[in-house]
Amino acid sequence: MSTGRPSWELSNVAALLGSRVESWYAVHTRARHERVVEQRLREPGVTAFLPLVTVVHGWSDRRKSAELPLFGCYVFVKPAPTGEERLRVLRIDGVFKFVGARGLGNPIAEAQIDAVRTLGRAADAGVPIHFSSSDSVCA
Repeated sequence: MSTGRPSWELSNVAALLGSRVESWYAVHTRARHERVVEQRLREPGVTAFLPLVTVVHGWSDRRKSAELPLFGCYVFVKPAPTGEERLRVLRIDGVFKFVGARGLGNPIAEAQIDAVRTLGRAADAGVPIHFSSSDSVCA
């Protein structure tokens, strides 16, 4: 029995880390810790993006607006394409894993991140945004 990692797993890591292009990735975070994780990611110089939307909570006696994450438990990061940078992201308290197959993460296109930014601005401008379960999420 071999004690090493499976060869397919090593080849995927090598292919992923062999790329010298910075890409966006989503990381899964601890619940309700998205802002803290984003701040901790920025401290060592990692590019991080947390899309926020302003929502108004209403009670019988008052209304209060709050900024909440557009996607709960997720923060977008753009680490340098090195294994050390990815490990630095994973060692941040509150980060569980990169979102994707086997925890390696799937790259997210810059156009999709820009679309999320546009969506957040539209929501803050008061444009109603409604999705149904039959809506397509990929172009």
